[in-house]
Amino acid sequence: MPIDSVPGDDARHGPVAEVVAPDRLARDDVADDNELCRRCGVSCHLAIPVNGLPIAVPGLHCRHLTEESRGRFGCAVYANRLEVAPWCHRAKDAAPLGFLARDCPYALRDGARNGKVRPGPAALRPLWPALLAEIRSQGVPFWVAQAPLVEIFRRHAGIEVDLVADPARPDHLQVVERAMAAEQGER
Repeated sequence: MPIDSVPGDDARHGPVAEVVAPDRLARDDVADDNELCRRCGVSCHLAIPVNGLPIAVPGLHCRHLTEESRGRFGCAVYANRLEVAPWCHRAKDAAPLGFLARDCPYALRDGARNGKVRPGPAALRPLWPALLAEIRSQGVPFWVAQAPLVEIFRRHAGIEVDLVADPARPDHLQVVERAMAAEQGER
């Protein structure tokens, strides 16, 4: 399964972690809609499937995502995001596609029960080998922030990587171990 898609039916594991008051879910105008957002940043993170569960990988996110304070995120181009970042989706469109957090208030409002999960550090630790293998196998969309991705491989695999254009998919980058990249350049 390509990593830039999120499985629908496969992602229905476990209970919804947060319950949002029904009166907040009924709001439809833009000002009130923005109040639903927890600024968790999960929708801006790439999901990597592991055992059918789409994992939002810390650090593997849109290049326009900004970390604000205390785990809250923002978007550097929010006002123009649909023009500047055509890969971005409005919440109402992202929810049925599984691009939001499984417990996102937008998704709950729209009745979506699938979505990404963000495990804590302890739960994520044993998943790193599978996540890194999938990233190496599938590559990443070009819109992913590159420096954090390189750091993920340095920290969790102990290797230096380069990101190179994927000749088969112009909208993707391949992750290549630095020694391998040097050998390919010599040929």
